[in-house]
Amino acid sequence: MTGTSVVWLSCLQARAGAALGDVAAVRESLAEAEQARDAVSPDDLDEFGGIMAFPVPRQLYYAADATAWLPNAPEAEHQAEAAVAAYRQAEPEDWAFGDQAGAHTDLALARIHAGNLDGVDEAMRPVLDLSVDQRINGIVASVRQVHTALRDPRWLTAPEARVTREEIEAFTAAPVAALPR
Repeated sequence: MTGTSVVWLSCLQARAGAALGDVAAVRESLAEAEQARDAVSPDDLDEFGGIMAFPVPRQLYYAADATAWLPNAPEAEHQAEAAVAAYRQAEPEDWAFGDQAGAHTDLALARIHAGNLDGVDEAMRPVLDLSVDQRINGIVASVRQVHTALRDPRWLTAPEARVTREEIEAFTAAPVAALPR
């Protein structure tokens, strides 16, 4: 394989390593993804496009996701900032609102895990402003991770954390139209 799917596989390995808390596996997989990106030669899947291609913004988002899930990952905020910037500048065919929202929640998580609430609201604002019909399961799950991080005892009395928690609770509430009749 020479296409972007090789990059995708390495990024998936990084996310799996993060889910297991394996910092070394995350860093090794992300390094492999970078090397694979440098060697990419588009293949049939890339030519097909859409979900079959793995553009740079999505790679940066997966890297941000993997590092944001780790405890003590000093590179997490930088990774998330790069992903947010990449989605702001993405070509239409490389843009995905769910991945962009995920990059924003990763940025908020990275800041919280670094012990800094400055910029958490700024990172979350584009997500919390999504319309109800855009609040898909993956986005809601990512937003809930931020809520969980803000319930850490060190943030319980912080006014900015309380406000953001309340906004997240309103965001994740089931709309009336989704309730059974």
